[in-house]
Amino acid sequence: MKTHHTFIDRNYILFKAIDEWERNKDDCISEDDVKTLHEFGLKESALEGTPGWLVKWASYICKYIKFEEA
Repeated sequence: MKTHHTFIDRNYILFKAIDEWERNKDDCISEDDVKTLHEFGLKESALEGTPGWLVKWASYICKYIKFEEA
C-alpha cells in the first residue's frame, strides 16, 4: 500500500475523478464503472443523488481494492 497508494496517489485519484467529471459529464461514468460499483454493493439506492465526480471516485477506489487483492 505504501508503494501504490501514497498520499499523492490518493489525491491524484480524487483530482482525476473531478477532472474527468468536469470535462465530460455525459460520458464520464462508464459501464465498467457501474459494474465495479455493483460488485461492491454500491447500487442505485446508494448512489442516487450523489454527485457524478463522487461516483467516479468511488469506482476508482473499488478498482484499487481489486488491485490490492490481486
